[in-house]
Parts: sequence; structure tokens; C-alpha cells
Amino acid sequence: VQNVPTSMFLVFRCTIGDCTLEDGTPAVLAVTREYGWVYAVVYVLTIMVVTFGIFNLIMATFVDNALSAARKNEQIRLRGRLNDNPRQVMKTSHLVYKLWKNQQDKLTETDRHESFEYNSAVDSLIMKDVFDETFKEQEAQKLLEDLDIAEEDRMDLFDVLDADGTGTLHLHEVIRGVLKLRGEPRRSDVVQVGLMVRSLQEKLDEHLLSVQKSLLLVHGGKLQLSKTCLAESLPDA
Repeated sequence: VQNVPTSMFLVFRCTIGDCTLEDGTPAVLAVTREYGWVYAVVYVLTIMVVTFGIFNLIMATFVDNALSAARKNEQIRLRGRLNDNPRQVMKTSHLVYKLWKNQQDKLTETDRHESFEYNSAVDSLIMKDVFDETFKEQEAQKLLEDLDIAEEDRMDLFDVLDADGTGTLHLHEVIRGVLKLRGEPRRSDVVQVGLMVRSLQEKLDEHLLSVQKSLLLVHGGKLQLSKTCLAESLPDA
């Protein structure tokens, strides 16, 4: 190494692994023999900082940017699928028809309908066993996946949709519930539930106040009636 540019180039080669002189002698060993182990320690520390520090930082930044771009692209694709009404109608119709068909197979000959008509089928009752058996099928799971319903949301799906606790589901309840479950959980869903609960609480408070006023009026009327009856029952002085 005879000049500064050659030295700088050698330092660069050492950082990428080719740390040898022109005759093939390792540069680190030559410097150590000539100037002592202090330079070897400096070399080791430099390589550790560059390899495990800077390079890993650059790689982590690149990977993070790539994952962020992938998540953003997936959200864009998900939004496109959620806004694709024809696709939603087709997948939901197949799912509803499959539930209706399996329920019909459980009925007697006299109670069955030969053809699927929306106006009559939408009010059909789906039993829990039919619902569970249907959604155990691979085709039904594929339809739920195509509708962007998360795997964890499919557990105990019947109990989630059976809001009134009757043990049966109308097909229109299934349709409404499935459409609500599409996509990822959103903050707006939580806010909507909170606002609905608050509105319901305010209405209950107003109703309770109205009931209390009515009870006071009834109690006052009974008290006045008792006084009147008592006065009429007393003999005249």
C-alpha cells in the first residue's frame, strides 16, 4: 500500500471480506505483525459495527418498507373486494342456497320446497345442527374465505348470529350477519356499538323517569281516594 487512495480501497475491500494484499498475504496479519494487536482490535470492532450494525440496519429498513408496502397493497385489494358488490352477492347467494338446501334435506316430503325462491326462502328457519354441519364442509369454508371472513370469526358463528337466542336463524339474519363480519375489525365498529349503547341507555333513563312520574301520580291518586273514602265513612259531627 503506497498511497491514500490505495489504502482507502483496501479498507473498503476489508469491509466486504477481501482483506488481502497484492501478494495474497492477509492485510490484518501483516498490520498486526508490523504495528501490534491494537490495529487488529480496531479492525475487529470496525467489521462488527459495519456487518452487524450498519448492514443489519439497512436490511431491517428495507424489509420494513417491503412489509409496509405489502400490507398497504393487501388493504387496497381487500377494499376492492369489499366494494365488489356483484362478487359479494354471488358468494353470499351460494352460501345461503347451501344452507337452505341442507335444511330442506332435513324436512319431510310435505314440508319441502322444490325450488329456491328468495321471497319465501329468506324467512326459512335454519337449525343449529344444520348450520354447524354446513360450515364444516370445505366448500362453505371456501365461501367464507372468499367473503373475507377471518378464521377466528368462524368459531361459534351460529351463537354470534343468533342475537335473540332462539336457537334458530332466519336466512336474512345469516345474510346480515355475514356481511357485517366481512373484512378486518374497524374502530368504527366499536364506536358504532358504543353510540348505540349510549343512545339505548338514554332512552331507558327517560323511560324510567316517565315510569317514576306515573307511579307518583298513581300513588297520589290512591292517597287522595283513600282520604275521600275515609271522610265519607266518618259520621257527621
